[in-house]
Amino acid sequence: LQIALTLAVLANTLSVIQHHLTDMRRPSGMDEPNIFTISNQWLGKPDDLSARIETDAAALRSLPGVVDVEATNSFPLSGNFYIGGIRKTHKQSDIGMFTSLYLDTVHGLAAQGLKLIAGRWFTAEEIGVANMGQLLDPPSIVLSEPLAEQLFPKGTALGQSVYLMGDKPVRVVGIVERASSASGGTIG
Repeated sequence: LQIALTLAVLANTLSVIQHHLTDMRRPSGMDEPNIFTISNQWLGKPDDLSARIETDAAALRSLPGVVDVEATNSFPLSGNFYIGGIRKTHKQSDIGMFTSLYLDTVHGLAAQGLKLIAGRWFTAEEIGVANMGQLLDPPSIVLSEPLAEQLFPKGTALGQSVYLMGDKPVRVVGIVERASSASGGTIG
């Protein structure tokens, strides 16, 4: 009985390791070898938080060898993620599919090393301020190619509208080759 239990635990452990190795070998779409992440926890609720974050980001951007810097809620493979539903029509009662939602800025494409294959990245006018617990539908969205193909298998997703949290249409302005989910999945 003891040998059987030990063997079961060992087999389960090897299965978990194999699963993690598979996730680690899957391309994330990011320039992983050249990315450095910093997590910051602010004490209290400073009134000038946006200004502080932008000052810190500007200081980091000024360092030699830094391609770009972005402050975001998450990034592929971080393990810290926000998952949201995405629908093709506002009348669709069920969630079409779930995906990781990243709150990117104009700096996200370069900072993450993503490969834009169609359309464009976000403009400064499309970027808003999101507070914790207050997610609003953005005016535009960039999809990964696998997600775009799942949503629009018979044509291009570029220029189409999708629906996230509410009934407000969100225009697809760009498609990146790949952006794994923050949990390591293939669609993001």
